[in-house]
Amino acid sequence: MNKNAKIGLRLALAAVCLATSAFAYANECLNESAWQVGKSTSWAIPTQQAANTWDDWIWRGPIFYCTATGKNNCTYAWGQSNTTGYTWSVGLSVSTSNIPVIGKLVPGNASGSYTRQESSTVSYTWSQTISKGYYVQPVNVVRRRWTSGVFQGMDQRTGQSCVLGPSEEASSDGNEYWWNGSATYGYWAGNNEQMTFGQYNVWR
Repeated sequence: MNKNAKIGLRLALAAVCLATSAFAYANECLNESAWQVGKSTSWAIPTQQAANTWDDWIWRGPIFYCTATGKNNCTYAWGQSNTTGYTWSVGLSVSTSNIPVIGKLVPGNASGSYTRQESSTVSYTWSQTISKGYYVQPVNVVRRRWTSGVFQGMDQRTGQSCVLGPSEEASSDGNEYWWNGSATYGYWAGNNEQMTFGQYNVWR
């Protein structure tokens, strides 16, 4: 199965699950007037991704030089560990297409918060042969892939008015909404983590 087919399958499965779960939600009385309202519980559904990944070097360690005047090549191992913090997604952009949203909306409910902070720990205990006259440096890497998608699931007005609860502003009339788990809106895109690893960068 190719990558586009996998994305399509995930989208179809998510749509079925969310549409089915819509029946579990009771209608709500909200102090809103828009006919469609997004929520922080809206799901981020990936619909497109880049064919290639790219490596984000989140840490660079000390540089070692294998002297060109020596008789032999060098065997190098840094022999230490490094822990570096990073953000799960970088270059994040979000658009709600002018749909008002209740709560904080970030594209991450489907696969973890895109704004969450992570850390990567690598122990550079392996050795590598370095040719004479070359430099080497340990690096901590996050491999990323550009991914975009839509938000799925929103409240939609039933056309009926309702009375707001005592915790709402005054005791005024509100509008009744129902949760439509299959409706989509907006757009999100970001360079998301695929994996983390450590390596030795070698150059001359």
